[in-house]
Amino acid sequence: MVARSLQQSLYALLGVIGVAACLLVILLYLEWNKTNLTSTPVLTSSLEQAPPTVPQDTNFVKLWTAPSEWRMTRLTGQEQDLARYGRELIAHTANFLGPQGSVKPISNGMNCQNCHLKAGTQPWGNNYSAVQATYPKFRERSGTVENQVKRVNDCFQRSLNGKPLDSTSREMRAILTYIKWLGTDVPYKTVPRGRVFSKPRD
Repeated sequence: MVARSLQQSLYALLGVIGVAACLLVILLYLEWNKTNLTSTPVLTSSLEQAPPTVPQDTNFVKLWTAPSEWRMTRLTGQEQDLARYGRELIAHTANFLGPQGSVKPISNGMNCQNCHLKAGTQPWGNNYSAVQATYPKFRERSGTVENQVKRVNDCFQRSLNGKPLDSTSREMRAILTYIKWLGTDVPYKTVPRGRVFSKPRD
């Protein structure tokens, strides 16, 4: 009887220990889960933070752009022909006025758009946007007031290492007509943003 009673007591003790162990496991799990639930939002919040803002490059905001092609229709038929011919002369100078030029050999084989990018229409590409609005003007190089004819021929003689164009020639009139058309919307004495190669300091 005593042995049986001890056996029953042992079983009861083991039962109590088992229940206690289960409760301990449950309590540990609840504590672990509570800790993770409180820390997860912080981690999520950190992950969902917006990336740092990159300042906008203001060098490419509100730049001058060349007139659209359809605006050629506002010119007379003769002016349209001259303007288109002028654009070809700027883009492919060597074909017309280079050493083997179809018009006359008066330059070194370079094209005007080697310096005045995209036939003088590229923002920050030494474009022609301000020529019509600012010439005639004083130039330090010559120490005199120059008109557009003098400026164009200065390029032919210096940059293209060639000879000047006749001021009354079709080629000169074409270049000037094209330059005038490019500056259609530029107010007098105004230098549009993005005219030259270098960018302004902020």
